[in-house]
Amino acid sequence: MGPEQIASALSGQWGVRLSHMTIYRHVRRDQRAGGDLNRHLRHGGKRRRNCTYGPEKRDKLAGKPMIDTRSAAIELRQELGHWESDTEIGTAGERACLLTLAERSTGWA
Repeated sequence: MGPEQIASALSGQWGVRLSHMTIYRHVRRDQRAGGDLNRHLRHGGKRRRNCTYGPEKRDKLAGKPMIDTRSAAIELRQELGHWESDTEIGTAGERACLLTLAERSTGWA
């Protein structure tokens, strides 16, 4: 039985109103104190992920040159062979990714 079912059964059988979050808090407090109540949860005491706060860490390519640092010859689009790429990544639930390539001087894709 999970904490939601326990809270529901307590209010139905004995008229005791207790939130399932109160039960979860008690289990977490017991876990921090060295107890093993978390082993009886449905997820079997799997480790919880911490919330991450602070600046966004996704979409950062460490050590990659930025667009504004490319040479003037590339910027003027007079030479062949300079390619531009872009990546589109699907939502968090998808594993889809789309890569587009275009030659800068001719626009050939």
